[in-house]
Amino acid sequence: MKDKGHGVASPLEPFEAASAVAGPAEIRQAQDDVACKRRTGLVETWSGVETALQNRMIARNLGPLTAMRDATERTLRAADTVLADRD
Repeated sequence: MKDKGHGVASPLEPFEAASAVAGPAEIRQAQDDVACKRRTGLVETWSGVETALQNRMIARNLGPLTAMRDATERTLRAADTVLADRD
C-alpha cells in the first residue's frame, strides 16, 4: 500500500472515510487495498494459517468439545420432546 501512497500500517487497519459516501480517494484506496491483498496472497495465506491453528486447537480439545456437542444435542432433543407435547 505504501507504494501507492497509502499510509496503512496493517491490513486490518480500517480506512478513514471523509464522509458516509465514498469519494474518489476512498474508492481508489479500497481498489489499491484489494489489489495489494491479491498480489501478496494475504487472504489465502491468512486463511490457511488460521485454519491450521483452529484445527490444532480442535484436536487438542476434542474431548471437551465432543462432550459439549453431546450435551447440546441432548438438550435439543429434550426441548423437541417438550414442544411436541404442547401440540
